[in-house]
Amino acid sequence: MEPHKTRITLRMDSDMVAWFRKLGPGYQKRINRVVRVYWLSLLCGYTQGYPSDNTLPRLEADARDIMRQIRDNMSSTT
Repeated sequence: MEPHKTRITLRMDSDMVAWFRKLGPGYQKRINRVVRVYWLSLLCGYTQGYPSDNTLPRLEADARDIMRQIRDNMSSTT
């Protein structure tokens, strides 16, 4: 199942737009894939984000909360 798409306005360098368009139909899907690969590389630690990007700390905090909830549920059922 493909994720829901949201229409946005994105300003890009002209040479990058020309390059993606030159690759043929579906260039917007390819741009989306490039952004997704960048995001995944941030999550995996292969790429360092901008100092103001708090994606990883938020995800780590969410993961800790989920693990805490799982442990609490396990201890209350035993």
